[in-house]
Amino acid sequence: MRRHRGEYLFTRQSALFSNQCGITLLDTIVTLVVAAILGMMLAQFGGKALTQSGDPAVMLKKDYNLALVMERITADYRDALNQGTLNSSFFTARDSAAKINALYGSNIDGVTLGNTAFQLDMDNTNYTESGSDSSVWKMTIVKGDQELITLFVQ
Repeated sequence: MRRHRGEYLFTRQSALFSNQCGITLLDTIVTLVVAAILGMMLAQFGGKALTQSGDPAVMLKKDYNLALVMERITADYRDALNQGTLNSSFFTARDSAAKINALYGSNIDGVTLGNTAFQLDMDNTNYTESGSDSSVWKMTIVKGDQELITLFVQ
């Protein structure tokens, strides 16, 4: 008896797949349990990193905003210094966050401004802030928990 070519292939393919039953309910349950355990381990070890991953970006944005404001203040300081119009009124016009925010369109939280001086330590390696010198101004601007300190020298 001679078989037709297509019939022979059909019977051979069905013989190949006849022993496979597919995925059982037990396979599915075991896979879900293993995935749940791995997920809990990942959440335990990497949870803090995942939930606080945006914090550096927020801190960088605050730092950038502070640097931008200080660059504008420094540019105005240089202009006043070059024009010979620099005096203490330059700093009193910038002695509060409200004044700086109005002048530069910023939104800083606070400003500390005052005269300072520096002295060389006994071992001549470090400078220590001490006293007051009218030609040295120290300005600290604050946004949240970030602060930027700049020294202005005449």
